[in-house]
Amino acid sequence: MINISPCVVSTLISGVPLEQIAQRLGYSSLTGFSRMFKKHRGVTPNQYPMGTTLNTEQRLQIIDWVREKQRWIIEDDYDSEFQFAHRPYTSLQGLAAQVGEAQQVIYVGSFSKVMFNGLRLGYVVLPKALVEKACTIKDALTGDSPTHTQLALAQFIAEGDLMRHIRKMRRIYKQKHQQMVESIARHFASELEIISQAAGLHITVRWWQGITEQEWVRRAKEHGIIVRPLSYYEHSAYEQSAEKQRDWHGAVLGFGNVRIEDIDDKVALLASLFKADSAVT
Repeated sequence: MINISPCVVSTLISGVPLEQIAQRLGYSSLTGFSRMFKKHRGVTPNQYPMGTTLNTEQRLQIIDWVREKQRWIIEDDYDSEFQFAHRPYTSLQGLAAQVGEAQQVIYVGSFSKVMFNGLRLGYVVLPKALVEKACTIKDALTGDSPTHTQLALAQFIAEGDLMRHIRKMRRIYKQKHQQMVESIARHFASELEIISQAAGLHITVRWWQGITEQEWVRRAKEHGIIVRPLSYYEHSAYEQSAEKQRDWHGAVLGFGNVRIEDIDDKVALLASLFKADSAVT
C-alpha cells in the first residue's frame, strides 16, 4: 500500500469586467453573468476600487441564482464595515440564511482594514462539512497562524472591543472621506469627477483631458504621495494599454493613513501637480 499525502493545486482565477450594475445596468447584467458561470461565483458586494455596492434586492437575486441548481457563492465582503452613506447592508450569507440557502455561501474576510495589516489574520465562515477541507488547504498554503495572536483577537472580539473599535474608526474614516470630497471640490473644481461611492478608505476619480494617469502618479511619487492609476486594476495592468482603451483617465486616492488635518494640503499639492503643464496628454 502506498501512502499519498494530499496536496493543494492552485488554479487560475479569471476576473470578468462588469459595468457598475448597481447604478447603470440594473439587474439584467446579473442575468447575463449567470450564463457565464454555471457552478461557482465570486462576489464582492462592495467592489474595489470603483466602490459599487450591491443593494439588498440585487443580493437576493444572486441568492436566487444559487437556488436554481447546486451552486456556490464565495462572498468577499471587502470594506463592508466602512459604508458612510447608509448603514451596512446585510451580507449575502446573512440573507441566504434567512431563506434557507446559507449552506451554499462561503463568506471570507480580513482584519487588515478594521485592525492593521501586520495582524495578518483573515477568516472564513463556511458549512461544517467544508471545515476540514478548508483547514487542509490553509495549512498547505500558509501554514498555521500564531496561536497567541488568534487567542488575543478572539478575546478582543468576545469582549465587544472589536465592534467598539469599528464604530470609532467608521466615524473617523467618514470624517476623512468628507474632507477628501470637500478638498477635491475646492482644489480641482470641475476638472475631476468622483465616481466611487461613499465607502472604503479611498476615493476613485476620473477626468477627460490633460495629464495622463502615469504622469500624475510619477509627479505625486516625487513628492512622497502614492496615487494608483486606474489601469493598475484593469486586465491589461502594467502594460499601460488599459488607459488607452478608455476615453478618460482615472486614479485611486487613498486616505486611510493620512491625518485629517493634512488632507487639504495634500489634495492642494496633488491639484498643483495635476494642473502643471496641463497640455500633457
